[in-house]
Amino acid sequence: MPLQDFCQTTRRGGRINTTAYHPQSNGLIEEFHPPLKAAIMCHATDKWTEVLPTILLGLRAFLKENIGCTSAELVYGKTLRLPGEFFDCTQPDRDPVQLVEQLRH
Repeated sequence: MPLQDFCQTTRRGGRINTTAYHPQSNGLIEEFHPPLKAAIMCHATDKWTEVLPTILLGLRAFLKENIGCTSAELVYGKTLRLPGEFFDCTQPDRDPVQLVEQLRH
């Protein structure tokens, strides 16, 4: 479904009207800018486009105390799996000798 059809179906009209010279009327985006800017400034690089995906992941996984969940939970219905959470590290390490013997047989 093209974006225009989606917007018409949801009665968005295909446009987002903003007031010129009054950024405070764009409340949602103005709330998002300070944390985004602060996160970009924390990185010691001038190439902010390289760190932007990591920053956005962090902002989407950050718990918002006023609503009691993350923005990702609102969109996807569950928490995001962060890069360090892809592997289950709770299993005890195997003895290398036993592992080699098990693989041989």
